[in-house]
Amino acid sequence: MATFRILGSVEAWNGTQRLALGGPLQLRLFAFLVLHANRAVSSDELIDAIWQSERPGADNRLPQAISRLRKTLAPLDLAGKGALRTVAGGYLMKIEPEELDADVFEARVQDGQQALADGQPALALGRLTAGLALWRGPALAEVAFQDFARGEIRRLDERRWDARESRIEAELELGHHRAVVSELEAWLAERPDRERIAAQLMLALYRSGRQPAALETYQRTHAYLNSEFGLESGAALKALQARILAQDPSLMDGTSEPGGGGARAHKCRRSTGPGKPDQRAAPGSASALRLARVRGPRARG
Repeated sequence: MATFRILGSVEAWNGTQRLALGGPLQLRLFAFLVLHANRAVSSDELIDAIWQSERPGADNRLPQAISRLRKTLAPLDLAGKGALRTVAGGYLMKIEPEELDADVFEARVQDGQQALADGQPALALGRLTAGLALWRGPALAEVAFQDFARGEIRRLDERRWDARESRIEAELELGHHRAVVSELEAWLAERPDRERIAAQLMLALYRSGRQPAALETYQRTHAYLNSEFGLESGAALKALQARILAQDPSLMDGTSEPGGGGARAHKCRRSTGPGKPDQRAAPGSASALRLARVRGPRARG
């Protein structure tokens, strides 16, 4: 079975055999075609993306690069058509949804988040953990500094953080608060702008009998947002702080939201990238945290 991987290094596999994609130029060509899978890409698009400042002579080099890549991918031949095809308008990389790790990740995360919304945290935990297990490192590692890859890298990174937070949500609903404290502390140190992680850590600490540490987490997050961006903590985080101060007993059983309100009332700011808090509020899931998550199909091209 053909497998294409971009959640880490850029790879193509034929069953258990990893295909040798070649040097930097071949990797860039392959990655660009994967990111624009199942649609025709013109020669001009490829030359602009792959050669950039080296454009002189690229008109002659592109057919050679395509030929080498086609030979490399020959073991993935699909009914005699091949994975890389010449079509009207240019070239097309044929990839089925189950063949690309990023698409499989997205499907598992969506299934896991739906299970959370349906009140099935154990099922959600399994699906989210399986999705996150597909990551082998930073997405599109070899082409991380290429202009054509940056937008997709940011999108995938955001979805990874979102999936991590949803997985923790399932862990907390299952009563695993002590087990996730260290993980959340490390994540918040890496991304102090993510209020959902701060709220999850506050709740995990409080349920572990560490109320002062939970309140200190709030103060640290509040101070960071204020000093870095001139922002106040979001309403959800403030409400959770108030409930921890009041030692609200409902925080211990996971039956009500930290921010109060009905099953869809709790909202929290999220971040769209390092150091960029997003002021938009999104609906949460039906769980103890019900903090905002991002959903959406994979976009290509």
